[in-house]
Amino acid sequence: MNNGLTTTKQPTDIAGLLEANRNALLQALPKSVKIDRFLRVAMNAIARNPDLQKCTASSLFGAIMQSAQFGLEVGLMNQAHLVPYWNSEKRSFEAQFQIGYLGLRDMAEWYGDVEDGDAQVVYELDEFDYELGDTPSIHHKPAKGQSRGDVAYYYAWAKPKNGKIKV
Repeated sequence: MNNGLTTTKQPTDIAGLLEANRNALLQALPKSVKIDRFLRVAMNAIARNPDLQKCTASSLFGAIMQSAQFGLEVGLMNQAHLVPYWNSEKRSFEAQFQIGYLGLRDMAEWYGDVEDGDAQVVYELDEFDYELGDTPSIHHKPAKGQSRGDVAYYYAWAKPKNGKIKV
């Protein structure tokens, strides 16, 4: 029986979902981010990770939409990541959006809450020391040479406007 209503079936693959919802993504993205580049970077992140390719298209789309809303590119320069998780209830992989440490730094700068700050990776052969308390401090001197060893720590610091440095 035809009731006169037409329905548009959504694509079931991630490329199709992204293209079908291109306008929604464009509305979510900050004006400074180009939609074609954003979509290309997202698809490259998926192509490079076999576990992401196992994720449901709807979870990938949802995570990419969150990335657009934050104005962060996934998989590029550690701004944000698509992370595959096994959902035992649904018995399938699902992608989740996670902001990377550099994405947090970038957002703090964009919104003007932070006067200065940085985030870094510390390797085994680097010289590193830190102190907490009412005057926190970090001393990090990267090792010279090509190999700095494996990743040992991550740290970030920020100096909010009108405030003390936070480590």
